[in-house]
Amino acid sequence: MFQKSFQRIVNSSFPLLILGGVSLFLYFFLGFLTRNLLGGEMDTLLSRFPESFFFITDFSYLLFLFYTLVLIWTVRQSKSVSIRPSYWVIAIVFFLLFCTILLTIPPLTSQDVFWNLFQGKIFTHYQQNPYLVTPQEFSEDSYLGLIRVWQDFPMTHGPIWTLLVSTVSILTSHNLSSSLFILRMILFIILGLVIGLTVLVVRRVNPRWSFLAFIALSWQPLLLIETINGAHNDILIGLTAILGLFLIFQGRYFQGFAVLWIGVLVKYVILLLIPLGIIFVIRRHSLKAMIKITAPIIGIIVLLTLIAYLPFGYNIFQFSGLSYQSRLFEYAVLPPVPFWLVTVGTTISGINIKEIIKNRQQIPLLLFKDRTALESLVFIVRILSIAIFLVFYSWLIFKPFQDERDLFKRGFWIFAVYLLIAPFWFMNWYLIWLMPLAVIGGWGLTLLVSGWSVIVFPYPFPMLQIVTPLVFAAAFLIMLIRRISARHKKSLLGI
Repeated sequence: MFQKSFQRIVNSSFPLLILGGVSLFLYFFLGFLTRNLLGGEMDTLLSRFPESFFFITDFSYLLFLFYTLVLIWTVRQSKSVSIRPSYWVIAIVFFLLFCTILLTIPPLTSQDVFWNLFQGKIFTHYQQNPYLVTPQEFSEDSYLGLIRVWQDFPMTHGPIWTLLVSTVSILTSHNLSSSLFILRMILFIILGLVIGLTVLVVRRVNPRWSFLAFIALSWQPLLLIETINGAHNDILIGLTAILGLFLIFQGRYFQGFAVLWIGVLVKYVILLLIPLGIIFVIRRHSLKAMIKITAPIIGIIVLLTLIAYLPFGYNIFQFSGLSYQSRLFEYAVLPPVPFWLVTVGTTISGINIKEIIKNRQQIPLLLFKDRTALESLVFIVRILSIAIFLVFYSWLIFKPFQDERDLFKRGFWIFAVYLLIAPFWFMNWYLIWLMPLAVIGGWGLTLLVSGWSVIVFPYPFPMLQIVTPLVFAAAFLIMLIRRISARHKKSLLGI
C-alpha cells in the first residue's frame, strides 16, 4: 500500500513542484543577499563583499543538487510514463520565475557586463574606437570604478557584439541600470530561442526526450546565472552553433555557414566549427559540387565581415585586445590540462608556486624572450597544449560521421576538448557553448557538462580544476567501451 502511494506521488507533478520550489527559494535567497548587502547599489556581490563567495558557492551547489534530482526524475518519467501538459506548465513557470529574480538583482560574481557596456559607451558617447582605446583612458567617467579587472583592455569580442552593446547604450542614454536591464532582456530572448531550437531538434531525433531537453537547459544554474544575471554573450555562441549545424545538416549550406560566421563575428571561437561543417559537406558531395557550394558561402562570409567591421575600420590593431589577453597567465584560471602540466612541471623543477595557489596572485606577463624558469616552462606548456589539442581536433574533424546526432556531438567534443586543453584563460561561462550541443548529443553528454559546471562554479579554482580531466577521461573511456561493445554485438549478429 505504502509503495503504491509512493509510486503515485513520484509519477505525479509533486516532485517537480517541490524541487522547483526549493530551487526558487535558493534563487530568492541569493537575490535577498544582494539586496540586503548592497542596498540596491550597482556592483557585483563579490566585488563589494569577497566573503560572500562562500554563500554563493554553497547555495549554488545546492541549486545544482536539486537540478540534478530534477534531471533524474525527468529521465525516469520520460522512460516510464508520458509527459503530461501540466509538467510543461510547471517547468515553464519556474523557468520564468528563476529568470525574473536573476534579471532584477545586481551581478553575483562577474563584472564583465560593466566592461562590455562601457565599450559600447566608448563607441557611442565618446565616439572612439573601442578596439583601439581602453576604458582607463576615460578616467573621469563615474562608471569606470565598476571595472576592476579589465580597465586597460580594448575590446576583445567581435564587431556584432560591440554593435549590440553600443545600440543598448544609445537606447538607454548611457544609463547603466537601464542598459544592464535591456541587455539582460535581449539575452533572455536569445536564451528562449536556444531552448526552443534545442527542443525542436531533440524532438526530431527522440521525441520522448523533448521535455528533458527543456529542463536540462531552462533549469541549469550556471546557464541561467551567467546568461541572465552575468549577461555574458556565450549564449549567442550556443545559438549560432546549433542553428548553423542544424541548417548544414539539413543541406541548407549557405544559410548554415552564414549563421556560423555571424557567431564568429560575436566571439571568434566558433571558427572551430567551420572546418567541421566543410568536412561534413565534402563527405556528402563531389569536388565539382563543392566548388558550386563554396563560392556563394565565401562571398557571404566576406560581405558579412566587411559590413560588421565597417563602423570600426579595418585597422590591423583591431585584434590587439586578443593579442594582449593571449599573453596573460594566471595560475588559477588556466584550463585543466595546462594546469596539470604546469603543476607537474613546477614540482619537478622545484619552482615554488604554493603562494600563487593560496592567494591567486597573478604571474606577470610572460615574454618569450625572457629565460626565467617559469616563463620557459609556461612556453613549453603552451606549445605542448596546442599540439595535443590539434591532434584531438584533427581526429574529431576527419573521423567518419555516423548517426543523425553525430554532427552535434562532434561540435560538443570540439568545444569541450578546446576548453580542456587550448585556451590560456578559462572562465566558467565558456561552458555555455557546450550546453545546447550536449543536450542534443544525449543524456551522457548532458550529465558530463552539468558535472563540469558544478566543478568550476563560481570560479575555476585550481583544486577543483584538477578533477576535470579525470571526469573527461572517464567519459572518453565509457564512450570507447560502448563503441567496442556495440561493434562486438554487431559482429556476433553477423551484421
